[in-house]
Amino acid sequence: KLVESGYPLLDTLLREEGRGKREEGQEGKRIMIANSHQKDNIFDTCLDELVKVLSAPDREIVIRPHPQYVRRNPAKMQAIEERYRNVAGVVLETDFSKPSTMDQSDVLITDWSGIAYEFAYKTRRPTLFVDTPMKVINPEWRKIDIVPTDISFRNEVGVSVPMEDIAKAGPAVADMLAHPDRFAAKIDALLKAQFFNPGHAGEVAGRYVLESLIARRKRGG
Repeated sequence: KLVESGYPLLDTLLREEGRGKREEGQEGKRIMIANSHQKDNIFDTCLDELVKVLSAPDREIVIRPHPQYVRRNPAKMQAIEERYRNVAGVVLETDFSKPSTMDQSDVLITDWSGIAYEFAYKTRRPTLFVDTPMKVINPEWRKIDIVPTDISFRNEVGVSVPMEDIAKAGPAVADMLAHPDRFAAKIDALLKAQFFNPGHAGEVAGRYVLESLIARRKRGG
């Protein structure tokens, strides 16, 4: 029997203290660039171009690699750290034992990483997606008559730009920063449409289990 309970991990994210709040004393805008770890991700294809078109005196750019990317590509990470170690306005976030500054970011930039949905649902802020080659776990996905959420959600929680025309990232992010609430209602509606009982999944599941046990006891089971 399928019980319409919900997604407890999402509820944990929604309950986190201080989610989506800017840090005390935080000035300017914060843009986080976070990659996935598949082949041709944004760190390997267009990181330098992104930093170039997004840099501005009133912005902080946080480069946060996927932990698996760090583990699998030590030489590439060392090169990135060397390039950006002393660049004003750019911060490398590689200590995964500390909380991420994602919640205090105004815009997220990624490729096909699921971090976009965590960011969207926690902060109600938009993501800029770079259309790198798609991350494919099931090479036969086209045989299933369902559009994957990684495709259908992209332009619901943000906007996409072609990797070949990365200059478009500049005005796209500027527009997001200028209109921070434009995506909030859309993201909230998407969350409610895609998940049962946001914020109450464990409660609903627990009630079902208890009521089932009580009913079984009454039947003498």
